Amino acid sequence: ARRARESEALAAERGLDVANLEALNAHIVQRLDTGVIALDRDGRIRLANRLAAGIIGSLDGETPTLAERAPALQRAFEAGGNTERTPITVSGIDYLPRFVPVGDSQRGGTLLFLEDLTAVRAQIQQAKLASMGRLTASIAHEIRNPLSAIMQATQLLGEADYLQDGDRRLVGIITKQSRRLNETVENVLQLSRRSPAQRETVDLAEWVPQVVSEWRAAFSGGEVEVQATAIAALFDRSHMRQVLENLLRNAMDHAGEHPAVTVVTGRDERGAPYLEVRDNGPGIDAEIRDHLFEPFATSRRGGTGLGLYLSRELCEANSARIELRPEETGTCFRVTFAAPDGAQQGGQA
Repeated sequence: ARRARESEALAAERGLDVANLEALNAHIVQRLDTGVIALDRDGRIRLANRLAAGIIGSLDGETPTLAERAPALQRAFEAGGNTERTPITVSGIDYLPRFVPVGDSQRGGTLLFLEDLTAVRAQIQQAKLASMGRLTASIAHEIRNPLSAIMQATQLLGEADYLQDGDRRLVGIITKQSRRLNETVENVLQLSRRSPAQRETVDLAEWVPQVVSEWRAAFSGGEVEVQATAIAALFDRSHMRQVLENLLRNAMDHAGEHPAVTVVTGRDERGAPYLEVRDNGPGIDAEIRDHLFEPFATSRRGGTGLGLYLSRELCEANSARIELRPEETGTCFRVTFAAPDGAQQGGQA
């Protein structure tokens, strides 16, 4: 009887330890920066932490299959568990899935880990920008010094009274090309001057009309309509201003003779805040569409091709993304921000 009582007391103590350990593990899993999904041997979702629920949707007591909530992940699982570690797009975001068997592969389930590549790419981008900034700064300064001398000498030469019409035309060409080169140098120097992102909560309904109004005052011609709703986004204000001004400038340059640009804010299907800049132009040629965000890629004559590249770098540094949206007419660029509270509604894959 004494042994039975001791065994019962030990079992109760061990049960309490197991319950506490289970609660601790559940708390850790929910707080992970990686999405975690537990699958049984039939492919049904038994557990999804907070981040995973934002990807596949809340379970609400149900046990749906992975194929129902995320067909792309199910295909990767059936193809061998993504052993080649290929990113998979779910709800418009790239994830790196990793499948880990639990227990006996014949009877046990599978743990699925989803790593959001946005934060990883942002860290890589910061390191790349730091090294590239030091290189570009030294090169740009070496170019800028003789370029300033050329522009000053050309200006003095253009003021001479003895120049013929042909000579003045040549001086004009030198001045124009020198300014173009100086614009390129200034854009490159922005990469080295940029400070780390200081993200803060920005009310798009208040901030977007203010920036557009200031930009419109400095830009003559064209119409800019703002359709901003009360949505908060997480971004560095100075970085966001550069991105929006680059998109507005691009829209005006490519919209044609009578440019009409619309700036819209809203939430996507996952609840993430976004900002769109749309124009009424002819759209972007197919041959440059795949290289749109690469440096020095441009379809505008006289353009530097650095505006969209810098915009993408700034977005990735703020855990945001910029993309070209498919439109029947005109061009539409969307910037999707991180929500201030990190909470996003779940959506179907």
